[in-house]
This record gives sequence, structure tokens and C-alpha cells, in this order.
Amino acid sequence: MTGGQFGMPADRSPDMLVRELCHDLIESAAAIGIFVRLADTEATGAGLAAGCQLRSRLEGIAAAAGQIVEICQRVLEQGGEPR
Repeated sequence: MTGGQFGMPADRSPDMLVRELCHDLIESAAAIGIFVRLADTEATGAGLAAGCQLRSRLEGIAAAAGQIVEICQRVLEQGGEPR
């Protein structure tokens, strides 16, 4: 396989690469969401004194991961073309 412009494989279109990237990002964001829920459960179970502050930070992380998923889903709905 020969490389295209910017090192992209010549046999894959930019749209296909964007779609693949979106799928990878969605999987990573889902994993982040799982880790956030686990950390929240562990913190609650351990009765950490800083639980409210930690929960607030975890909610921020979960929200950011959710935004990544939403952006990627919009790109995929548009046929893989970022707009």
C-alpha cells in the first residue's frame, strides 16, 4: 500500500478516514463514561470527604465525553463529511 497526501493510505478516502476516526472516538468516549461511573461508585463506597468536589469533576469529564460522542454522531449522520 502506498501512502497518499499527509501519509494517508492511498486506497482510503478522507471521508472513510473521518468515519473511522469518529467510530474510534465514540468508543473511547464510551470507555471514559464507564471509568467515570466506576470512579464515582468507588468514591461513594469509600466515603471520601472530597466526594462532592470529585463528583463535580467527574460530571464535567462525563459531559465532555458526551459532547465528543454527539459531535461524532453528527459527522457520521452527514455522511462522514465534517461541516
